[in-house]
Amino acid sequence: MTALPAALAAYFNTNSPHETVIRAYKSRDSSYIVFGIENGDFATMFAADGSLIRRTELQQPRGGIMAIHQSALTAAVQSYLSSTYPNYVFKQAFSFSENGAMVGYVVCIDANGTKYAVQFDASGNFVQAITLI
Repeated sequence: MTALPAALAAYFNTNSPHETVIRAYKSRDSSYIVFGIENGDFATMFAADGSLIRRTELQQPRGGIMAIHQSALTAAVQSYLSSTYPNYVFKQAFSFSENGAMVGYVVCIDANGTKYAVQFDASGNFVQAITLI
């Protein structure tokens, strides 16, 4: 957590000392989204000044998690994102597997200044969208 700003690192040291930070993103407005794992998968959002905005548990299947490139998403996922979130900005995507079988995706996007984690099943069918900020 040494790469996180001091205020964010202090939040995790105090409130979630055993959380493993997977990824952190700094937005254009200098806010942060931090993805981590501690007895569940979480997205934690902070304002530019380091104050907590929201902490959300992400409902994701257990098993293997792998970061993937946007081009690895199915046509159904890409079509859904384009039609539901026109002009969205791709941030990150993950694939999930259980017992060696692919079970779904989570795609992190920015659509008109709002950040979302959008979940799909293995066939690319929409499951849920979580508003992060």
